[in-house]
Amino acid sequence: MFAAVFILALCAGLNRARGDDRWMPSWLPGRALWYVALVIGLIALLSQPPLAAAAIALAYLVWGVPAWGTIYDLGRLPGASGDHLRFFARMLLAVPLLLVFGWCGALLGVLFAGLSLAAYELAWRWRPDNPIWLAECATGALWGGLILAL
Repeated sequence: MFAAVFILALCAGLNRARGDDRWMPSWLPGRALWYVALVIGLIALLSQPPLAAAAIALAYLVWGVPAWGTIYDLGRLPGASGDHLRFFARMLLAVPLLLVFGWCGALLGVLFAGLSLAAYELAWRWRPDNPIWLAECATGALWGGLILAL
């Protein structure tokens, strides 16, 4: 039980670190995503065989690479519309790589996308002045849940 909570909390913090690279020293090249994806893969090794952990790290990387644009606001900023559907589609980027776990992996990926959308929506409702850190932590915990459920 402790290990599961540890993985969820660690993934929550790591996903926040991916979204806010102020922690990175200036000599470290690239995006925070590259380093966080590697650590997500190492965390996955705690409960998955090596190839499965690599698939999870790659799914996280593919999921995190494209720009968010303005969809993170879920239509709350001026000129935005249809953001919920685009956000959900964006969150589905992990699904193709989760297919290595079979249809169960794909279904869990779709569930992850829906729950991530819900996390962002709830964060915007609870903390409209600063929702992103909360949503990123919740989404990271969902990545931890994927690691444990696959």
